[in-house]
Amino acid sequence: MAAQHGTRVMTVLGPAGVGKTTLVEALAGLEGQAAKREESGPLGIYRFSYLDDPWIALDAPGAVDLAQTALDALQFSDIALVVVPPDPEQAVLAAPAIRMVEDAAIPAVLFINRIRESEARLSDLVAALQHFSNLPLLVRQVPVREGDEVVGAVDLISERAWRYRPGEPSALVEVPAEVREREEQARSELLETLADFDDTLLEQLIEDKAPPSDALYALCAKVLREDRAFPVLFGAAAEHHGLNRLMKALRHEAPEVAETRAHRLNEAARAGIIHAHHEKHLGKVALLRALKGVLKTGDMVGGVKLGQMMPVAGSGTLAELPEGAVAKLVKTEALSTGAAYDEKGEVTLAHPVPVLAPQARATIHAKNAKDEVRLGEALQKLASDDRSLKVGHDEAEGALMIEGQGDLHFRRVAEMLEKDFGIGVDLGTSRPSYRETVARAVDKHYRHKKQTGGAGQFADIKFKLNPAPRGSGFHFEETIHGGAVPRQYIPSVEAGMKEGLERGPLGFPVIDVALTLYDGQHHPVDSSDMAFKIAGMMGVREAVKEAGSVLLEPIYEVAFIVPDSFTGALNPRIAQLHGQVLGFERDAEHEGWEILKAELPGRALDALVGEIRGATQGTGRFVAEFDRFQEVYGRDADNILKEMAAE
Repeated sequence: MAAQHGTRVMTVLGPAGVGKTTLVEALAGLEGQAAKREESGPLGIYRFSYLDDPWIALDAPGAVDLAQTALDALQFSDIALVVVPPDPEQAVLAAPAIRMVEDAAIPAVLFINRIRESEARLSDLVAALQHFSNLPLLVRQVPVREGDEVVGAVDLISERAWRYRPGEPSALVEVPAEVREREEQARSELLETLADFDDTLLEQLIEDKAPPSDALYALCAKVLREDRAFPVLFGAAAEHHGLNRLMKALRHEAPEVAETRAHRLNEAARAGIIHAHHEKHLGKVALLRALKGVLKTGDMVGGVKLGQMMPVAGSGTLAELPEGAVAKLVKTEALSTGAAYDEKGEVTLAHPVPVLAPQARATIHAKNAKDEVRLGEALQKLASDDRSLKVGHDEAEGALMIEGQGDLHFRRVAEMLEKDFGIGVDLGTSRPSYRETVARAVDKHYRHKKQTGGAGQFADIKFKLNPAPRGSGFHFEETIHGGAVPRQYIPSVEAGMKEGLERGPLGFPVIDVALTLYDGQHHPVDSSDMAFKIAGMMGVREAVKEAGSVLLEPIYEVAFIVPDSFTGALNPRIAQLHGQVLGFERDAEHEGWEILKAELPGRALDALVGEIRGATQGTGRFVAEFDRFQEVYGRDADNILKEMAAE
């Protein structure tokens, strides 16, 4: 039988330990094929067929540190398969995955795995999941139980029942009498929900007419493709229970690439980059999807010619890639993860997935000093492939610094640097960017005089140093009269003072000071720009010492985005980190989530990612934005200075 559909791509995601990979491998092997896993970085790739339809399944990592990989996979997929645990109390663990598919505006099916382990009522689990979903959940099956064990399922549209059989396809059976009442009630609830999307069905229900199954299946497909509801199915991947039912639903109801392109991407998009990584002997390897028409080697995409294409499974090369299919693209540096392209360049996406804010930071050093230059170049390449990785410099040390999603993310970066670039690295802690200011005003007279034979150096200045309002930075003015300091030298005085404030007595930049140059002297021969610059630099350093230094630490406004059941658990942790809760509000874009806002000192940021994950079972995130510098006094200041001295 000829294929009825082109290649469709689904991303499978869910919390760690829920059985995602087991499910993907079981689906890929339903027709006796060997489930072969290929990889693009942390993303697992499976190519298989079901009832002659070609599929690509992307097994997204469940680790929270690698969530950007899951989001990027969703960007160019046709459908998401969210795998959820069977325990209502663990439903919150699926909340981040539901949030991701909502952010991606992608149709999704929820699959309750390990259903035979569940002793809970299905309605309780669905209610717990519904709490975190903006869209209604369409329960498409009810379980058949013997005692506490789930032994089968009833399809609520066809009203047919199947009994699970170990190692064999499920057997079609009569709907058990003890299930009939529950099945009828669940079917009625399903039809009432579907009637919200279809006037014809609503009229049939009002007139007490039985709607035909074919029409209901078509309506389910329409609702799913329009991203108006999430269907819920269940089974047990390890025992191969419920998997044919799941794949049949996906086969009939998942959109094809033309719909994906039109509704979520851009009608002009010819290709999209799902993921990219570097390999030692190949350079950049991108996972490319053909979004519109056939792609051939040498075609123009994004203003460059497509290089060598390889199949995602197996060896050899591809001369062309059919619409919807996925291939590995070699040595095309200009194409970036998460971007879609027409022939000439990048195109704007209708629903771009978010780029995650950094959750942690670390300094990074090459173990071999001769690799430092190469390290910077390699990190820039990795950051071009991984949108949640940022590269910069640590202000305190001047060392290379990476910002990302946590320790696992950083360890993967270190592994890739070693494996693909041959650069061994050490990771360290990045300390906060402290500042200092002055405690009181000082009226200072400073004379710089140097005679070494020939022309000397002479500059004499009088100035006032005053504390300035917090956040005002550096302010300089002059009130010179009568040419005591010639006008051409005043900019040199200012430049010298700025340089002199780069490092104060405590070892940090001095900020929030106001300087007024009001008098001085010059020499017709020995005065120069350099002499007045030195006078400004040395004079302001002495003035700061006389004024006394006050330590300033950065204060960040932090927005914690967490499931509402965890909001209370954050309060004591914020207090332990010397923070202050400002309040919380409901997340207007996502059901079941709240945004708690707090102020935290910069020294708390390194511990923050561990604290929020501990308090929220790995489901929470935060966004930290610098707000201001604030004075630190007493024991806190002493402890910070001791730590800095020890380092």
